[in-house]
Amino acid sequence: MGKFITGVHDHLVLSACAMLTDEDRRILQAHGRPIPPPMPIRLVIDTGSGQSTLIPSVVTQLNLSPRGSTRVHTSLASGKSNLFAVRLEFPDTGLSPIPKLLVARLGLPSSLSGFHGVIGRDVLRRWEYFRYEGRRHRLIIRDKPNPLLRWLTG
Repeated sequence: MGKFITGVHDHLVLSACAMLTDEDRRILQAHGRPIPPPMPIRLVIDTGSGQSTLIPSVVTQLNLSPRGSTRVHTSLASGKSNLFAVRLEFPDTGLSPIPKLLVARLGLPSSLSGFHGVIGRDVLRRWEYFRYEGRRHRLIIRDKPNPLLRWLTG
């Protein structure tokens, strides 16, 4: 069970590492092409966004290939975007990696220039528990059910 607790100041933020999916890495290796190194990123958690996003420079640096397109509606912007498959890992959090996540390529407003993308409800719904405690300025994420609670509730 992975659990992550952190203090919150201005934004709900989750540090991650973006990289190629295992499938894409194997394809590049088979063709003798270089594999881009994993990229440390900072993501804003946006409960108003249905789709997770990465800024164009991250998509370019990881050399991701389009996997289709979608119409994206976030609390920050709306528009049509290509989708890209990426693996997200969350070092130093205890949260399990997401082996393959389709993200939209979408820029962020200048007020969020210190971030690399948005975690939307497509990721939030994968987690068992997501709680923001406003008075305590605390964010709690649990990616799997607590084994003790599962045992008690059978």
